[in-house]
Amino acid sequence: MAEIRLHPVIFLVSVTLIIIVLATMTRTLQLLRSRGHKQFRQLKRERHKTQRHLAIIDKHILMANTDANGKVTKASTAFCEHTGYTKEQLKSGTLARLIPDENSSSLLQQRYQEASQKGLVSVEAQEKNAYGGLYWVKLQIEPQYDRNANLIGFTEIREDISTQKKLEELWMTDQLTGLYNRSRLDELFEAELRRANRYGTQFSLLLLDIDHFKQINDTHGHLVGDDVLYAVANLLQSNIRDVDILGRWGGEEFMLILPNTNQSEALILAEKLRNTLRDHPFTAVSKVTASIGISSYIAGVEADELFKRADDALYRAKAKGRDRVELGMVSIPNPNEQSRDRSA
Repeated sequence: MAEIRLHPVIFLVSVTLIIIVLATMTRTLQLLRSRGHKQFRQLKRERHKTQRHLAIIDKHILMANTDANGKVTKASTAFCEHTGYTKEQLKSGTLARLIPDENSSSLLQQRYQEASQKGLVSVEAQEKNAYGGLYWVKLQIEPQYDRNANLIGFTEIREDISTQKKLEELWMTDQLTGLYNRSRLDELFEAELRRANRYGTQFSLLLLDIDHFKQINDTHGHLVGDDVLYAVANLLQSNIRDVDILGRWGGEEFMLILPNTNQSEALILAEKLRNTLRDHPFTAVSKVTASIGISSYIAGVEADELFKRADDALYRAKAKGRDRVELGMVSIPNPNEQSRDRSA
């Protein structure tokens, strides 16, 4: 058999090519390994970053997850600290335990149903913690689905707004009596009027003024006068319905907004309040009476006219001897009319 001989040049070129190929493969492997290490380090950094974010959420965000039936499956540490419940306690039931209402379970299911229909529910609600303390939250509920669009549960995120609610309460509350102040009464009066105009419902307005209040201040002092105002506010509040709105309009004058109440029903209540005040044994003064003016809603009548009718009726009650109730009548506003002094 003939021996195969390679030309030295060809041999040298072949060896060189093999070396180049091996070097290229080695460099490629080194680059791939380096890139793999880089990607691994990047993934590791991203994982640590995600873990830090999750830790921040767990520590600061009031978040809980439930299954489709509302049973708690997960709760953040912040949620547990805020509510006073351990994660084990929360996972043993639903978040209905936070709702201070005898129909808490039903209310919770209503929220979940609405969230399922709308995709998101956002409400402001009062809740109670494990110790019975009450607080306010802004609550958002979002449904969660699997890949097949099957409902698997809900995510609830809360923000404590108790401080905000306290500030709102201070803004809308008369500091002496604890009733709504004039600014808040204006808002509620306008809201009730809009509701009546839209749905054709009835409501009435009462203006109540304490008789001879200036004499009480002059004779017994302003501290006694404040005590009388506070006592009158409590008496009025305890003799009206939960849906009725009571506030201090200013000075010794109070306003009552009575939803779903016609003129006859308002008259009955006004007489009841007048008699209650007259017969009540006030501590520092022998007797306290009040005059009351009534105005009832009529379709198409503006807010200013409704208030003027009650105000005019109150003035007539004062003019006719006080300690009496007068019904408002439709009147024509007079821009030249002077303000009336009922301080006596």
